[in-house]
Amino acid sequence: MAKYISIIIAGLTGDVVKSVNAFDRVLLLFTRNPEETDFTIYSRVHPPTTE
Repeated sequence: MAKYISIIIAGLTGDVVKSVNAFDRVLLLFTRNPEETDFTIYSRVHPPTTE
C-alpha cells in the first residue's frame, strides 16, 4: 500500500514521469503473461517511435 501512496505523492510533487512508469509496472504485474519478458512489456507500454 505504501507503494501506491508514494506513487501518488510523486505524481503530486511533479515527478510525473517516474510515477507513471512506476504505475505502469504495478499495473503490468497484474496483467503480464508468464512468457513475456521485460523488453516486450516495455515495448507494449512504450511503443517504439518511428523517427
